[in-house]
Amino acid sequence: MAKTPLLLLPGTLCNEQLWAHQIDHLSDLAEITVGDVTTQPTIKGMARHMLEQAPDRFALAGLSLGGIVAIEIMRQAPERVLKLALLDTTAQPPRAEQMDIWGPLIKRVSCGEFSTVVREKFLPNLLYEAHPLIETLSSNIIDMAEKVGKEAYINQLKAVMTKPNGFDVLPNIRCQTLLIVGREDRLCPVDIHMEMKEKISYANLVEIEQCGHMSTLEQPEAVSAAMRNWLIS
Repeated sequence: MAKTPLLLLPGTLCNEQLWAHQIDHLSDLAEITVGDVTTQPTIKGMARHMLEQAPDRFALAGLSLGGIVAIEIMRQAPERVLKLALLDTTAQPPRAEQMDIWGPLIKRVSCGEFSTVVREKFLPNLLYEAHPLIETLSSNIIDMAEKVGKEAYINQLKAVMTKPNGFDVLPNIRCQTLLIVGREDRLCPVDIHMEMKEKISYANLVEIEQCGHMSTLEQPEAVSAAMRNWLIS
């Protein structure tokens, strides 16, 4: 049986390491590519860039920023997406208080404070605070961030400031959609995912226990199992 093309979109300051378990455990079902969401300073531009590189038709999964880009792909080219998975993300446009945070962060990173910002502003609130592997996970996230780098972070911060309202896209989604959220996600909490599920015709919501915002790293087996069911259903 032919494998399904699967495009995985990472979150802010993340790379293929974010999807390591899924790549290892879903490659028997899918021809997997990890997209680059580091080079464009707008969400619309990120989506266009992904569509230029993607196969004609493909399954699509995105976590956090990657999910925001995935929703924009559904706005621009829904006919190309076979299945959709949105993990620990939001369809909401930027809030005023978020804009007030992101602008100064761009200035700090531009002035040489990248590593400090990653540790003091980016890392906190990502993980379930009682996770038994929180120190290892934190180290891995910092390692990813350092590899992705400050220029990518500036682009990503600028991009989320241009985030469209994704809720007007959700009712038009006609492909099978999986929503995954960590029960303890403080950045994109469960209620946002429940609201998104209500707007999508063919959606299934999976809540992951003992898990924060970085579900693919915090509970990789549970996420891979949910995504396997999504791919084969």
